[in-house]
Amino acid sequence: MLTVDFTRFPLAAGDRVLDLGCGAGRHAFECYRRGAGLKPYGTHHAHALHAPYWWLKCAFGVDNDKALPVRAYHKLLVWDIMKKPALTRITEQLLNPVVGKSFVAYATKPHLPGAGHAADTAATADTAGTARDAAEDLSRAEA
Repeated sequence: MLTVDFTRFPLAAGDRVLDLGCGAGRHAFECYRRGAGLKPYGTHHAHALHAPYWWLKCAFGVDNDKALPVRAYHKLLVWDIMKKPALTRITEQLLNPVVGKSFVAYATKPHLPGAGHAADTAATADTAGTARDAAEDLSRAEA
Protein backbone atom coordinates (compact mmCIF):
# COMPACT_ATOMS: atom_id res chain seq x y z
CA MET A 1 0.00 0.00 0.00
CA LEU A 2 1.38 3.42 -0.96
CA THR A 3 0.82 6.32 1.41
CA VAL A 4 1.90 8.86 -1.20
CA ASP A 5 -0.61 9.82 -3.89
CA PHE A 6 1.68 9.84 -6.89
CA THR A 7 -1.05 11.40 -9.03
CA ARG A 8 -0.68 14.54 -6.88
CA PHE A 9 3.10 14.19 -6.65
CA PRO A 10 4.13 13.72 -10.26
CA LEU A 11 7.61 12.45 -11.02
CA ALA A 12 9.44 12.79 -14.27
CA ALA A 13 12.57 11.04 -15.46
CA GLY A 14 15.57 12.77 -13.91
CA ASP A 15 13.75 14.08 -10.79
CA ARG A 16 15.54 13.69 -7.46
CA VAL A 17 13.87 11.83 -4.61
CA LEU A 18 15.18 11.20 -1.10
CA ASP A 19 13.24 8.55 0.79
CA LEU A 20 14.20 8.63 4.48
CA GLY A 21 11.35 6.59 5.85
CA CYS A 22 11.47 3.32 7.70
CA GLY A 23 10.12 0.22 6.10
CA ALA A 24 10.57 -1.88 3.01
CA GLY A 25 11.19 1.04 0.63
CA ARG A 26 7.83 0.87 -1.15
CA HIS A 27 7.94 4.58 -2.02
CA ALA A 28 11.51 4.43 -3.29
CA PHE A 29 10.62 1.42 -5.43
CA GLU A 30 7.58 3.23 -6.80
CA CYS A 31 9.76 6.23 -7.71
CA TYR A 32 12.17 3.88 -9.44
CA ARG A 33 9.28 2.22 -11.29
CA ARG A 34 8.10 5.64 -12.45
CA GLY A 35 11.48 6.45 -13.98
CA ALA A 36 13.52 8.30 -11.37
CA GLY A 37 16.57 7.05 -13.28
CA LEU A 38 18.33 5.22 -10.44
CA LYS A 39 20.76 2.37 -11.03
CA PRO A 40 20.61 0.01 -8.02
CA TYR A 41 23.87 -1.72 -7.11
CA GLY A 42 23.38 -3.30 -3.71
CA THR A 43 21.05 -4.08 -0.83
CA HIS A 44 21.23 -5.37 2.72
CA HIS A 45 19.22 -5.54 5.92
CA ALA A 46 20.16 -3.60 9.06
CA HIS A 47 19.14 -2.92 12.67
CA ALA A 48 18.74 -6.55 13.74
CA LEU A 49 19.12 -5.67 17.41
CA HIS A 50 16.13 -3.33 17.13
CA ALA A 51 13.73 -6.01 15.83
CA PRO A 52 13.31 -7.80 19.20
CA TYR A 53 12.49 -4.46 20.83
CA TRP A 54 9.51 -4.08 18.50
CA TRP A 55 8.49 -7.70 19.07
CA LEU A 56 8.41 -6.92 22.80
CA LYS A 57 6.45 -3.73 22.17
CA CYS A 58 3.87 -5.73 20.22
CA ALA A 59 3.69 -8.43 22.90
CA PHE A 60 3.29 -6.02 25.85
CA GLY A 61 1.43 -3.22 24.07
CA VAL A 62 2.77 -0.59 21.70
CA ASP A 63 1.99 2.19 24.20
CA ASN A 64 3.21 0.24 27.23
CA ASP A 65 6.71 1.53 27.95
CA LYS A 66 6.52 0.42 31.59
CA ALA A 67 6.68 -3.34 31.01
CA LEU A 68 9.94 -4.66 32.47
CA PRO A 69 11.10 -6.57 29.33
CA VAL A 70 10.47 -3.48 27.15
CA ARG A 71 12.32 -1.17 29.57
CA ALA A 72 15.22 -3.60 29.97
CA TYR A 73 15.67 -4.12 26.23
CA HIS A 74 15.42 -0.37 25.60
CA LYS A 75 18.16 0.18 28.17
CA LEU A 76 20.29 -2.42 26.37
CA LEU A 77 19.75 -0.64 23.02
CA VAL A 78 20.68 2.76 24.46
CA TRP A 79 23.81 1.26 26.04
CA ASP A 80 24.69 -0.39 22.71
CA ILE A 81 24.23 2.85 20.78
CA MET A 82 26.29 4.88 23.25
CA LYS A 83 29.13 2.40 23.92
CA LYS A 84 29.29 0.48 20.61
CA PRO A 85 30.80 -2.67 22.14
CA ALA A 86 32.39 -5.16 19.75
CA LEU A 87 30.20 -8.02 20.99
CA THR A 88 26.91 -6.36 19.99
CA ARG A 89 28.35 -4.96 16.73
CA ILE A 90 29.42 -8.47 15.67
CA THR A 91 26.15 -10.00 16.88
CA GLU A 92 24.15 -7.46 14.89
CA GLN A 93 26.22 -8.07 11.74
CA LEU A 94 25.53 -11.79 12.04
CA LEU A 95 21.80 -11.28 12.67
CA ASN A 96 21.17 -8.52 10.08
CA PRO A 97 20.54 -10.91 7.15
CA VAL A 98 18.10 -12.93 9.27
CA VAL A 99 16.10 -10.43 11.35
CA GLY A 100 17.28 -6.99 10.19
CA LYS A 101 14.22 -4.74 10.38
CA SER A 102 15.42 -2.18 7.84
CA PHE A 103 15.95 -2.81 4.13
CA VAL A 104 18.77 -0.67 2.70
CA ALA A 105 19.11 -0.15 -1.05
CA TYR A 106 22.09 1.54 -2.67
CA ALA A 107 21.67 3.29 -6.01
CA THR A 108 23.42 5.83 -8.16
CA LYS A 109 21.93 8.38 -10.47
CA PRO A 110 23.85 8.77 -13.70
CA HIS A 111 24.83 12.34 -14.56
CA LEU A 112 23.20 13.77 -17.63
CA PRO A 113 25.80 14.95 -20.15
CA GLY A 114 26.68 18.59 -19.49
CA ALA A 115 24.14 19.03 -16.69
CA GLY A 116 25.13 20.19 -13.25
CA HIS A 117 28.90 20.01 -13.62
CA ALA A 118 29.36 23.79 -13.89
CA ALA A 119 27.16 24.34 -10.84
CA ASP A 120 29.13 21.71 -8.85
CA THR A 121 32.43 23.38 -9.80
CA ALA A 122 31.10 26.82 -8.86
CA ALA A 123 29.82 25.56 -5.50
CA THR A 124 33.18 23.90 -4.75
CA ALA A 125 35.09 27.08 -5.66
CA ASP A 126 32.75 29.19 -3.51
CA THR A 127 33.19 26.86 -0.51
CA ALA A 128 36.97 26.92 -0.90
CA GLY A 129 36.96 30.72 -1.04
CA THR A 130 34.79 30.96 2.09
CA ALA A 131 37.10 28.58 3.99
CA ARG A 132 40.17 30.58 2.88
CA ASP A 133 38.54 33.85 4.02
CA ALA A 134 37.67 32.34 7.40
CA ALA A 135 41.26 31.08 7.86
CA GLU A 136 42.65 34.55 7.01
CA ASP A 137 40.25 36.18 9.52
CA LEU A 138 41.33 33.70 12.21
CA SER A 139 45.03 34.32 11.60
CA ARG A 140 44.48 38.12 11.79
CA ALA A 141 42.59 37.72 15.07
CA GLU A 142 45.42 35.66 16.58
CA ALA A 143 48.08 38.19 15.55
